[in-house]
Amino acid sequence: VTYHGIEKRFKQLKDQSVLKQIRAKYQITSPDVILYIGSIHTRRNIEQLIRAFYMLCRKMSDIQLLLVGKREYPYLDVQALIEELGLHNRVIVPGYIQDSDLPLLYNVADVFIYPSSYEGFGLPLLEAMACGTPVITSDNSSLPEVTGDAAIFIDPLNIAEMADAMYQVLSDESLHRDMVTKGIAQASKFSWEQTAKKTLAVYRELEQLL
Repeated sequence: VTYHGIEKRFKQLKDQSVLKQIRAKYQITSPDVILYIGSIHTRRNIEQLIRAFYMLCRKMSDIQLLLVGKREYPYLDVQALIEELGLHNRVIVPGYIQDSDLPLLYNVADVFIYPSSYEGFGLPLLEAMACGTPVITSDNSSLPEVTGDAAIFIDPLNIAEMADAMYQVLSDESLHRDMVTKGIAQASKFSWEQTAKKTLAVYRELEQLL
């Protein structure tokens, strides 16, 4: 098995002025930010995520959810759901964004959530971890293998479980710190140099068989 790598630009950033600018750019005003990056697609369970966030808002008043990514068929009317739940000031949907903004948004976020029904790999999870952002993701397909013991796993169709996981990470400082440490360590296992070396080793092994 040859895993994907993480670009070196995904790392913890200490420049608060840059992070303040990215907050202003995406109208992030709350101290606690939950981030999702990926396509707005049914297999990513965005509707369940928004409903779970709505439940979380009953416990925590000053939080925002940032949904980053382009809409894909079959389409979910995200704005209609946001209006239905009265979350128009709390859920930010910028759509597809500049690639250079991704490391900045990971650094701004307090939690990265990825409630997908299935994935072939799950690169955004490792990008988030490399930036020091705790990760919540689904307990299926490749996701537990990629994240190891550094993430909290949820049933992506269980709204209450998803809301509880977000609340735990945001409210428990000790858990948050532990997840940051484990996440950085897990992400450090994946690099494109390592991918290249393993790929080259396979070619050399095949050469010997020919």
